Amino acid sequence: MKNNKIESDSTDCKSVLSDSNHNFSVVVFYLINILVLFLVVCTVCKSALSGIATLWTENKIYADYGGSSLNLQQFWKNVKEGKMTYEQAALNTFTGKWAKENGFSKVRIKIQEDDILPDEVRLVILKNK
Repeated sequence: MKNNKIESDSTDCKSVLSDSNHNFSVVVFYLINILVLFLVVCTVCKSALSGIATLWTENKIYADYGGSSLNLQQFWKNVKEGKMTYEQAALNTFTGKWAKENGFSKVRIKIQEDDILPDEVRLVILKNK
């Protein structure tokens, strides 16, 4: 009787592992399709976009990255170590580099208390005309 219990448990483990591998494959499949769709939409709509509004912030969702978005970290590193203006620092982030490659290079930041904070930066990158 004890052997039946062990066999039953190991069978259950195999089915759980099999199901989780299947679920993982399904999730990966959908993520790849969403990424492809996103890239297609970006390519088609890129010419219609006039700007990119962005918010770089500290948040617990960035726990794996030290608690803040990589763009925010790079922005402040550029300002402090690179002695760049806010506009130059924004264009030297991951998002800023992508924006420049796609024809966006005018950075608009309202220099007010709300827009440039150590834990949050709000800005718009506009398309060249």
